[in-house]
Amino acid sequence: MAAVVTGWKTNFLVNLDTSQIVQVPFIGTALHNLRVVLLIVLGGFLLGLPSLVIAFWNGMQAGMLLKALEPRLWPSLAAHGVPELAGQFVATVASLELGRRLFCRVVHEEQIDWRPLLRLSLIAVFLTVLAAGVESRLTPIIATGVQ
Repeated sequence: MAAVVTGWKTNFLVNLDTSQIVQVPFIGTALHNLRVVLLIVLGGFLLGLPSLVIAFWNGMQAGMLLKALEPRLWPSLAAHGVPELAGQFVATVASLELGRRLFCRVVHEEQIDWRPLLRLSLIAVFLTVLAAGVESRLTPIIATGVQ
């Protein structure tokens, strides 16, 4: 939440031209967002610290977008932003859990049960693909419908 407020206050996107909203390709969007989710989860091998940086950065971007967009266009952002950010949040939780389990493995020589991490990662992938579908199909309809 602090990241969203920080993005709102800095507002690097002073003028955002909403007339250029076009159809975005599903495959390109899904692959980009899945790459981000993969980086977030793999950040767990570094105790989740890179994942927290990515989460803070994404929160700042959300805050800047909310500030730059007119309030009437917020539903078009929320339509795909909610599942996308939820997927990235779940990936961050998986990353932090991976970091915790690796730490316990090294310090206490505990075995790692990979199933919960895999389950969280699959949930993050599902939410990310869902968000890409919404972004490519519904967001342009919602955005152009409110103009």
